[in-house]
Amino acid sequence: MQLLYERNRLATVARLADHLDSRLETENDRDELPKGRLVVADHYRAGVVVAAHLHHATALSVHSASHGGIDDRPLDSVIVRDLSGALGVLRGIARASQGELAVPEMLQRICEEIRNGFGFDRVGISRLLDEQTVVLSAVAGMDEDALSLRLTLAESPLLTEAYRTQRLAFVTDARSQPAVPADIVERYDLGSVFALPLVSAGRCLGFLSGDRTGAPFALDQTEADVLETVGAIAATFLDKGLVAEELRRLDDARARFVAFAAHELRTPIMTVYGMLATVHHRGGDLSEDQLVELRATAFQQAARLRTLAEQLLDLSRLDASAHSVSPEPLAIRRAVEETILLVAERSAGEIDIAIPADLELDVDATALDRIVGNLVVNALRHGAWPVDVEAEQRDSHFRLRVTDHGPGVPEEFVAALFDPFARAATVQTDGSGLGLAIAQSYARAHGGELVYRPVDPHGACFEFVLPLVRG
Repeated sequence: MQLLYERNRLATVARLADHLDSRLETENDRDELPKGRLVVADHYRAGVVVAAHLHHATALSVHSASHGGIDDRPLDSVIVRDLSGALGVLRGIARASQGELAVPEMLQRICEEIRNGFGFDRVGISRLLDEQTVVLSAVAGMDEDALSLRLTLAESPLLTEAYRTQRLAFVTDARSQPAVPADIVERYDLGSVFALPLVSAGRCLGFLSGDRTGAPFALDQTEADVLETVGAIAATFLDKGLVAEELRRLDDARARFVAFAAHELRTPIMTVYGMLATVHHRGGDLSEDQLVELRATAFQQAARLRTLAEQLLDLSRLDASAHSVSPEPLAIRRAVEETILLVAERSAGEIDIAIPADLELDVDATALDRIVGNLVVNALRHGAWPVDVEAEQRDSHFRLRVTDHGPGVPEEFVAALFDPFARAATVQTDGSGLGLAIAQSYARAHGGELVYRPVDPHGACFEFVLPLVRG
């Protein structure tokens, strides 16, 4: 209901602004107005949206949405709001939501519109990936390095308040008031800062935040209301963009699955069938060595088919949110060593493991096994020696890295790296294109994220980053 009210309110304001603009053009009064000066007011104690232009900066003509006429009541009977900047932001957000912009580009445009329209120095939009993990996804006025910032709601009283109340939260000085972790305050020199939940259909999609490069400022009730209104509209467009992105993702996944089933599943099935058919029809004519070779080949292809089936089952469970993680105290080095022994087999001893023996965290053992196993298999299949696995607990995060020194990932393929069934055109080795997608799904189910970065001078590094809730 609140979202519907806010949308209708701004739609009414926009219609009134267009009406006044056209009327003023007819009356040749445009030259008498300060450029772009639109005033919007609520009738005192009535909640009626009205819009007006300032004439000679003194007289006020008020057009009422409820009565459809001109109301010449004096200024002291209305609460005046200057929404010229807000309407400009709204128009910019509406333009950004049209067309075929992907969600990251749309979020970037929204940040820029709000930064310019409201006079903030830095604006960011964070996505709420689950009920606790917040990831900075778009920024304006900040370096892109900030996009690696991740934290949990429990770490930020400011975000927690915004999430709980579904209203704008504000602190005048993040240095002395509880707002965000101290290391973030120091790194970005935060002073006054706000956080606005982006809520659509009762669901918090993320947060809009901004400041003025550490300088103190205040938000009065009028400014807060306007910002919340613009935030509600931005959340609506964001929700629409996320739905469209998910539909595109499902269409792409469906097309890739058809291609995958036509090739990856057909090959081992036909191989196994051919071997068994040969044994069934001509088994008496074959030597023992030939039978052994046929059985070995059939077993190898059946094992491959079993692996593919398990991967598909993993992926389907995670896509349907049927997999729940159960963190328990786990000795990380021992768990990683066991996984590497299983997936790397004879090559396990050549993998360098740099993990403190006493590192113990609350982690889901199955999720960690799937993540490490798929990353190591990916490094052995597509990378080159040496292959290193290291892990540490640092700055309230658990970080596990698998690094190889092969050719790395082609730049044009990085965006699709974690998509199901995705394989780079340059890849010549066998593989389903599911391993990294499964690892990413387990990472996100655990509240973390897999990230990729190239290694200098060549190679690939995949890092599992898991925020740790501070006790």
